[in-house]
Amino acid sequence: MGVYTTDYRFLSDKDLLHKSTLMNNLFEENLNLHMQLNDSINSELKVSKGMLIDEILKKLQEKTKRHNSLITDAKTKGYFQTTVFEYCINEMNKQNIHIYYEVIEKMKNS
Repeated sequence: MGVYTTDYRFLSDKDLLHKSTLMNNLFEENLNLHMQLNDSINSELKVSKGMLIDEILKKLQEKTKRHNSLITDAKTKGYFQTTVFEYCINEMNKQNIHIYYEVIEKMKNS
């Protein structure tokens, strides 16, 4: 008995990385808006002095650092999740096919 094995691809591979790019653009926009707000608050508070102002600036700096870290993590995770999703989708687009056959010899006429 013979066996013929092949992969049948139902659909062509899909490139889904553009989905992470869309999200990354939104993250970048969020980061830019956050930095604009941060700059505005900093410029307003720089003209003032005092322990309260120093504490506000310190907290603002901590929050900015944390926000930047979260955005960077989200962008990285989004890229990796999109890559894994793309791999799963492309793996489901194909199926292994095994065809078993038997060779039957034609009988000669006597």
